[in-house]
Amino acid sequence: MEDGPFGWIHSGVLVLSGLMVIAAAMGIGRALKLRALPVLLSVFGAGQVGAGFFIADPADGFPPGAPAGPGAFSWHGLVSLWMLMVTVPEAAPPRGGGQLNAVRNPGNGPLCCKSPAGYVS
Repeated sequence: MEDGPFGWIHSGVLVLSGLMVIAAAMGIGRALKLRALPVLLSVFGAGQVGAGFFIADPADGFPPGAPAGPGAFSWHGLVSLWMLMVTVPEAAPPRGGGQLNAVRNPGNGPLCCKSPAGYVS
């Protein structure tokens, strides 16, 4: 959604919601004297903020006029993908024997590498 004409709105919502999650994590840590939950929430919030700053690459016909199928990855597209894997651990490729795994798209080779969040999930 960040690639469309009003993508700045989506980017702003991601940054603001990430900052609010980090603020909530700090409050939870102080109020409940917990350690693990605030750290996990802060990582999630930081991933949201990062996803707001690093915009994904156009692909699969979005935004209109983009070529069909996966396009080439830029550095900010890869960072955006890594931020997705931090905020949504289910998006990370499955774990396997301590090796780096690659998500494969038939005929296109590796698209991304294992995220640290995948080892936790």
